[in-house]
Amino acid sequence: MKVDYKKLSLPEPAEIGLMRGDDRDFVFDVYDTTGIAVAITGATITFTVKTAVDGTSVFAKTVGSGITISSDPTNRMTVAVDPSDTSSQDPGEYRYDVQLVLSGYTVTVAHGRFIIAGEVS
Repeated sequence: MKVDYKKLSLPEPAEIGLMRGDDRDFVFDVYDTTGIAVAITGATITFTVKTAVDGTSVFAKTVGSGITISSDPTNRMTVAVDPSDTSSQDPGEYRYDVQLVLSGYTVTVAHGRFIIAGEVS
């Protein structure tokens, strides 16, 4: 099936987060505006967390460096956040997005608030 990448859907902002210094895997699935899964094999993907939308980068992940694209289903990616990504950050609200480049088309497939919570222990 031929996919019109201009019809990839931009979901509503979503809040994700973790305790400072914890491991966490975030899973994202990519669909077009009609709800059909879009295969992302071969895509360039960047997951970025910043202090604010136009703020300083806190950390970023790319395919092969924290992002894994699933072979089944082919529209799924997993972003692995390591303890070192957040251990030196102040607890609080940050911003994230996931940008995908495929077949020459660039689209943001997820975005929203990224919460780093303070740990007790």
